[in-house]
Amino acid sequence: MLLLLALYCGIFFAFKWYCSFRDYIVNLLQILL
Repeated sequence: MLLLLALYCGIFFAFKWYCSFRDYIVNLLQILL
C-alpha cells in the first residue's frame, strides 16, 4: 500500500514537473521566434 502511494506521488510530481517544463520551453520558443 505504501509503495503504491509512493509510486502514485512520484508519477504525479513527474507529470507536474513535465507540464511546467513544457510550458517554459513553449514560452522560450515564443520569445525567440
